[in-house]
Amino acid sequence: VVCYLDLDRFKPVNDRFGHAAGDRLLAELAGRLRSALRSREHWTDSAARLGGDEFVLLLRAGTLEEARLAVERVLRVVSQPYVVDPAQEPVNVTSSMGATIYPIDRSDADTLLRHADHAMYGAKQSGRNGYLFFDPEHRRRTEERALAIGRIQEALDQQELLLFYQPKVDMRSGRVHGFEALLLGLVMGAFSGSIAFVIWKFASGPAAAGLKTLGVDEKAEVMKAESLKRKPAKVSVR
Repeated sequence: VVCYLDLDRFKPVNDRFGHAAGDRLLAELAGRLRSALRSREHWTDSAARLGGDEFVLLLRAGTLEEARLAVERVLRVVSQPYVVDPAQEPVNVTSSMGATIYPIDRSDADTLLRHADHAMYGAKQSGRNGYLFFDPEHRRRTEERALAIGRIQEALDQQELLLFYQPKVDMRSGRVHGFEALLLGLVMGAFSGSIAFVIWKFASGPAAAGLKTLGVDEKAEVMKAESLKRKPAKVSVR
């Protein structure tokens, strides 16, 4: 488990008690982290200070539950009050921690650390004094969505999307009883439904606005009004 730990609101301690007191707090924190590390015959947990009030830990865990318990144990140890000035009451300084688990997160060392850092900021945004595990699958879906939205916007800007209506015919009576709205995109000079599929999959924001610009709703109403005035028609979208 790669962990990134950062103190919450450490600056007010320096401002109130002075930098010497802040240094004593950091030294006390480092001692507590060392006490929370475990060691076995073939492995040992590790901790290091990156700078300021930021620390990195490598914790061994055999299961996801064990990883969670290890992170919670560290946070319990570091969240106890600190005596930064013998003449003053102890101060309460909480911490936020982000963590990612290898090999669930199969990244290199630098990326693992960056992922733990991202998770730590997520913990701070959630209210501080807690922890958050990095979710590689959620990150993959987020990146996929961002790429898809970018491709949609590119297709809209370059006018690569075309709307067609295909009649749905009753083969027994020969009557047209509806239409299929087909949204196709130009890919390598040929029509393809792949871009349209991406739009429907991520139909929000610019994608939804783009569909409105193409006039799917309006054109469907025109088709129904002009082509099948005597009988309501259904328009399905593909």
